[in-house]
Amino acid sequence: MDRRNRPTEAPMPLARQQARELATERLLAELFGSADGEGADIGARPAPSKEVSLHLDTEVLAAFQETGTDWQTRINKALAHWLAEHDPKELSRA
Repeated sequence: MDRRNRPTEAPMPLARQQARELATERLLAELFGSADGEGADIGARPAPSKEVSLHLDTEVLAAFQETGTDWQTRINKALAHWLAEHDPKELSRA
């Protein structure tokens, strides 16, 4: 059957349409919290980042790039891990 001969769908009865919309609203509220954000559990938001230009040794860069996509994120995590246990001033004394 081609488009010209296809029967048009009858509009959904109003009560059924309203029931479907209410069910959708309830499902969304259950999954994501209310529209005002109350009850929403979206977890911790990542700290804002800033794009910078950074000079790295060729070997360091190659090692991270070999890990695949998101290698920049892994460099950031490695630096953050190091910072959790060290003071950057340690390097200026070396």
